[in-house]
Amino acid sequence: MTQTQLKPEQLARKFIDEHLQNTWWKPHRPDFNVETANKLLKSCNVHTILRLPLGTFTYVPGVKANVIFSDKGVKTKNVWVYGLRTNMDNINKGNSLKDEHFKEFISLCEKQKETDRFKKYSYETIEKDRDYNLDIKWIKDDLLHTEYEDPYVILENIKESEEKILEQIDKITSVL
Repeated sequence: MTQTQLKPEQLARKFIDEHLQNTWWKPHRPDFNVETANKLLKSCNVHTILRLPLGTFTYVPGVKANVIFSDKGVKTKNVWVYGLRTNMDNINKGNSLKDEHFKEFISLCEKQKETDRFKKYSYETIEKDRDYNLDIKWIKDDLLHTEYEDPYVILENIKESEEKILEQIDKITSVL
C-alpha cells in the first residue's frame, strides 16, 4: 500500500531500505532523499522509526532496514527513533528475530520515555540540523571497535607460518 492510498489517520507501517535515505544511492538525483523525506514528514506524522538489526531480511544480506510508523494527514512534530541495530548481533537463520527483541521497544513506545536506545527528534532538528536525513544513529557501536593484536606480532606470526610452509614445500619437492 502506498502513502497516497492510506486514508487520513490510518496507521502505515513501512519497511524502508536505508539505501533510499542515502544520497549516494541515487547519485543522479541528489535531491531525492530531501524531497522524499520532506514530503513524508509534511504529509504524515512520522512518529516512530525502528532501526532493524542487520540480516533481518536474509534474502539480501547486510541490508539495513527501518520500520517507519506514521499517521497520514498530520504533519510530523516529533520522531521517536529506536536503535535495535546497534550493538546487536546480526540476524540470520541461527539467530532470528523473536518477540523478546521488541519488548523494550513496545514498552518505550507506550511510555514515550527517552533512553539510550530510544530518542526523540523534533521536526525542526530533522529539517535544519539533519537536512531531512532519517538515517538517525547516536549509539556508539561497541561491536565495531575490535581490539587487534599488535601489527608486529601479526607480522611475526605470518613469517613463522611462511617458514613452516616453505619447509613443507621443500620436503614435498625432495620426494618428487
